[in-house]
Amino acid sequence: MTIINVDEGTYAIKIQAMKKNEDEPSAMASFLSESAIIENQAGSLSLIITLLDAKTITGFQVKNQAGEEINAFDKRLNEEANTRDEVFKIDELTTSLGSRVQYEAVYQGQKIQGDEELRLIFVEESLEKVN
Repeated sequence: MTIINVDEGTYAIKIQAMKKNEDEPSAMASFLSESAIIENQAGSLSLIITLLDAKTITGFQVKNQAGEEINAFDKRLNEEANTRDEVFKIDELTTSLGSRVQYEAVYQGQKIQGDEELRLIFVEESLEKVN
């Protein structure tokens, strides 16, 4: 796991949602945007992840340096698009970040609920300043 240096400003970075213990895409990959936003304001880092199905994804956490799951401190819902931005304070950006997702869906008339751990892989070479 490598630390990605983020200078002051706002950046976009490509992410991949992978299974917790395998180098295969997570079943949740299609519910997450393929890029995230990183903001560095006076040394304080924020990570913004866009959930592409706000109704299905009922919860999302990332792990901090101590391995504790933390919830977003801000959530921005776009009801029209059914998306939700989850904003997390992070100590540092690394190439791999543990996360957890809770979901709820109806399949063939049955309500399905789940709670899955996954890894977010950040593609360091894709880091691009947007502001």
